[in-house]
Amino acid sequence: MLFGLTKTVPSPILPVSLDLAKSHLRCRNSRDDALILQYLAACVTQIEREARTPMGRATWVYAIDRFPTLVSWEASSYTSVRDRHEVYEGNPRLTMFIPIQPIVAVSSITYKDLGGNTVTLDPSKYSVGYSTGRIFPYPSWPPTWPITDVGVPENVKVTFTAGPENPKDVPADLIQAVLLQLADMYENRGEEAHVDLQRSINPAAARICRGYETGNVY
Repeated sequence: MLFGLTKTVPSPILPVSLDLAKSHLRCRNSRDDALILQYLAACVTQIEREARTPMGRATWVYAIDRFPTLVSWEASSYTSVRDRHEVYEGNPRLTMFIPIQPIVAVSSITYKDLGGNTVTLDPSKYSVGYSTGRIFPYPSWPPTWPITDVGVPENVKVTFTAGPENPKDVPADLIQAVLLQLADMYENRGEEAHVDLQRSINPAAARICRGYETGNVY
């Protein structure tokens, strides 16, 4: 299922200081400080998305067109407790997967119903796997999500917070990935390749990020 992921309230503190960034870039003047900070913020977001790991306490919105659907006849065939565990454990037709983990808190899940009204889902109606990014309907059986309006893009929105409050809690290898990405962007500024660099990841940084893959299916 296609999804959108937007950081709506960024962390007020970057995990990489300006001094560390300038040292990595071997930049000894202050002329480019504002530019380096701008690139640094962009690189942090790129590495967060690539590693699916937040690097600072921020608010995100995950958006999909509709809730996952598990048809009733499928659910009715699961009768034992073990069978029901199989339904919940990673079923892509039932579970929402938030592609940034770990989650600190889910603020709200909203959707538009068949009448076009925006509804906030009662938190008692779903359960959150904070370390895995899984959200599934709970505790009803068969497990079902609400029916949403038809033909409305990004109908379902999950607002959540994720990431450490203290930059010292960010893994050292992710800091290194940011610095590698920053060097590529800074050293190639002003060139045509710069546009592609804003959309791609430094190969060494990408290898670091792959170590953070959770194995979730999106």
